[in-house]
Amino acid sequence: MASIPLPSITYLEFYSGIGGWGYALKEATDRLNQSIHTNHETTLKCLGAYDHSDLCNKVLNYNFPETSAHDTQTADVKLQRKVKKRKKPSSTKKPVSIESLTKEQLEEKSAFIWMMSPPCQPHTRQHTNQSEDMQDPRSKSFIHLCEMISSMDVNTLPRIIMLENVVGFEGSNSCMTWRKALTSRNYSVAHFHLNPTQCGIPNDRPRHYAMAVLLVAPISNSANDGKGKRRQDDDEIFNWFEDIKDTNTENLEASPPINTSMVPIGVNAPGNANTLSPLSDYLDEGEDKTALHVPNKTLNSNSSWCFDILTPSDRRSSCFTSSYGKFVRGTGSVLYETDGKSNESDRALDRFRLVKPEGREFDVNWKEGLDLSGNLRYFSSTEIARLFGFPVATVISNGQPWKFRFPPECTMKQQWRLLGNSINVKVASHICEAALRLVSRNS
Repeated sequence: MASIPLPSITYLEFYSGIGGWGYALKEATDRLNQSIHTNHETTLKCLGAYDHSDLCNKVLNYNFPETSAHDTQTADVKLQRKVKKRKKPSSTKKPVSIESLTKEQLEEKSAFIWMMSPPCQPHTRQHTNQSEDMQDPRSKSFIHLCEMISSMDVNTLPRIIMLENVVGFEGSNSCMTWRKALTSRNYSVAHFHLNPTQCGIPNDRPRHYAMAVLLVAPISNSANDGKGKRRQDDDEIFNWFEDIKDTNTENLEASPPINTSMVPIGVNAPGNANTLSPLSDYLDEGEDKTALHVPNKTLNSNSSWCFDILTPSDRRSSCFTSSYGKFVRGTGSVLYETDGKSNESDRALDRFRLVKPEGREFDVNWKEGLDLSGNLRYFSSTEIARLFGFPVATVISNGQPWKFRFPPECTMKQQWRLLGNSINVKVASHICEAALRLVSRNS
């Protein structure tokens, strides 16, 4: 059953951040068209991108100005009444909140794809009341989307819904509510725990990904061999999905089955780090790095001993978070750059290569043999963006150059924070590709 090209795709991006899902979809459609050897060009049209952060919206609109992706509305009526004495009406715009979207609005858009990265805080290990995630105010908009899925006219539902969140989301009440909404509308759903290292990227950022696909012919027990296993001659992509007929209410109250690879489309099983590219492939060239040096004040602090120190030749990096540059422990790696002639430095660095920060114990002599001042620096935002799969360097797509950039007025700390909350574009593109392959074969 061969894939067929999709001429045009409309999509909505919820919790859009800096547009990571949009880049992932673009990469996936380009790769899919190349794989079926067609000169066909898939037209992507964003019908709305929703995020509460003005800064996120500014970055997204800076990179996607032609799409009119940011759905806005005029300031609310109450505000207009307060300023009615003004000679001219206010033209203030504000982002549309996700929880304010009505069923009628979403039905009118009738987007082919929904993509989302709901707030992860209710589901993180640091959250003290994970069992109460449904009561967390940050879950309100996501629960609203679940209600919309349950109530929209079937002819206006998206054919594909893709989601990214933290590992652990699968055990939450929010996930159970989402799965119930999807299965009630006959979506086929697959869940994944994937890491950028499985795509050859030397960055550790495990995340929960899910795709829900509304198929013409839903996946069912007919694909099984009678022993709960799918027939060998079935396309492997179908093996990733839960069986709708087997997904009853009792099963939905347990965590879903998790896939840990997507081998047929380039997401390998976790393997040897030596197969990964060195960090040097992701570093900026010919730019002044002085502003990125770790300040002496930070180096002299009690917390500096747990920096995750790497060199350009290393083939790994820790997960970068929104607190990068603000805190030391668990927020991301830093780079130690010397002329490479110091054997003493190399021996000292081995202590950090062998034991990750979370596994170390404080050693008062941890700096011994290391010349940190002026040699230890943070990764730049463009370097992190490359590790996150964003097309920082210009890429030719359908004959047109495109790349990811931050607006000039966006500070480095702001850029770090935005990236720390973003998805990995490369991994997400494979989720997009798998869903598109399935829909194009099932159309």
